[in-house]
Amino acid sequence: MREILADREDELKKVVNKTDMEDAMKNQKIEFLNQKLEDTKKLMDENKAAYDQMMSAFQSREADKSKEQSETKTQIENLKKQHIDEIGQINKDHEGVKNRL
Repeated sequence: MREILADREDELKKVVNKTDMEDAMKNQKIEFLNQKLEDTKKLMDENKAAYDQMMSAFQSREADKSKEQSETKTQIENLKKQHIDEIGQINKDHEGVKNRL
């Protein structure tokens, strides 16, 4: 009877040891996966920050471009007006000279 009891006790110890080892392996795998998850989250945050910075720079560039286009359009309009005024003055002077002759 003692032999059977000792055999059962050995079997129980083996099962407990096996279960403890399986638990340790599962815990190690969980820890690895949690670390991998944290690394992935960190990488995603870095990528999002880079994306946001790039979009901000792009929008700023577009705003600057739009402002430059507006300023250029204003300059062109001013040059056109000056040209029309100069042509009007030249025509006026020409008429004055023509009338004197």
